Amino acid sequence: METSKAISELVDTYHWVQQDLMPSEPTESQNILRHLAKMLVLSCGSYYEDKLISTIKTYVQKQILAFERNPHSFELIASLSFFSLFDFPGEDKLGQAKQFLSPLQKYFGRAFLKQIKDDIQTDNGLNQQMNAFQEMCSMRNYFTHNNLIEYDNFRDKTFKDIKCLHDQAEGFLEFLVNKFDGQV
Repeated sequence: METSKAISELVDTYHWVQQDLMPSEPTESQNILRHLAKMLVLSCGSYYEDKLISTIKTYVQKQILAFERNPHSFELIASLSFFSLFDFPGEDKLGQAKQFLSPLQKYFGRAFLKQIKDDIQTDNGLNQQMNAFQEMCSMRNYFTHNNLIEYDNFRDKTFKDIKCLHDQAEGFLEFLVNKFDGQV
């Protein structure tokens, strides 16, 4: 899956700060790195939201065309927000697939949700990706709804740790996108 340009630019900036700026300005570099980590979290959350919502809208448009004049409620699904699709448990505890994904049933049905949960249950790597996705979104929610500038506790996570979480979370995002594209 191709990551966003903004995320790639943040990673490039991180490397520049580490290699070029850190030797001459260590204190300022540390401050910049802290803020880059926060921006990485926010950029990743925005990327996940944009990618999944645009995929769902494409799916909905196909379904509307298929149903034409038959009764359906696909317009409702097209207006969903990213954060209404999941039950985020909060910053300090990651939810199980059943809880985290439960809102999907309301919009896409029991069989679709069961298929996703079964895939996660049988694939430990996918379960880890889902947990990384939840953690990234949880941090994003915290920054968005609390004090971005004052908050420096990433549960001892560095920029590199957050980038690794993003790489894992991106695998779960790709899994979801493929589910809506009918490729999995």
